[in-house]
Amino acid sequence: MGRFQAEKTIIDQATFNKAENKRIQGQGESDPFKIEKVERKEDTLAIVVSYTGGCKDHSFDVIWNGQVVLSYPLVVNLILVHHANGDPCEARITETLKIDLKEMFGNDDYSKQKYVFNVFSILNRTGDPDAFVVVPPVSGENLPDPEPVSAMAIQSAKVSGRAISIVVRCVVPEPCWAFTRTEHSRSNNNFAVTVFARRVTNDPCLQVLSSIDASFDVIAEAPGSYSFQFWRSDGTTVDTTLIVQ
Repeated sequence: MGRFQAEKTIIDQATFNKAENKRIQGQGESDPFKIEKVERKEDTLAIVVSYTGGCKDHSFDVIWNGQVVLSYPLVVNLILVHHANGDPCEARITETLKIDLKEMFGNDDYSKQKYVFNVFSILNRTGDPDAFVVVPPVSGENLPDPEPVSAMAIQSAKVSGRAISIVVRCVVPEPCWAFTRTEHSRSNNNFAVTVFARRVTNDPCLQVLSSIDASFDVIAEAPGSYSFQFWRSDGTTVDTTLIVQ
């Protein structure tokens, strides 16, 4: 009988960017699995997964770019990859991946501020995470769906090798909104990007406009000039162009 092996946490921006690029292009490489739910238990992030197997050892990679999106709440995006090691059996198995948050962060900041942990399967090519948890938990259950939000300004734009990383500031209706995802279309080296965010609590919130920072990462396929247009509700865009050597 196969057994579940401990997950491997990979904290590396280049590895994350490569996995994210493959994920959104529908080219993610992983054995099939499902993320059932994610929750925080004290200093542990518990991710419940299910898969078929039973005859060989299975393992998971948990990939993080080491970055926290500076919004309210703060946002951490994780990507999961499943290794079934050629297991031919078809028993339905449910396991819990346990991530030590103190070891992951190197401190206990996660216990002092509100975070959203978005967990994506590398096989999920959409912008919506397979599961997410707000830490500490928020009151209420039926939170609104993400909505597109207007870009205000480019905060940073970096090129490292062929990895492109852009942080854009966006306007949101209230301080209780958080970045959830980006969606983009591409024509040659031109990217049209829309940022999505949502309210993360059903509690009353201060009725003033606020802002969030959203990250957009992509791997350039070849050297050249790459242009990015970030959506605004008034029909204009916030633009930047980067050169990949």
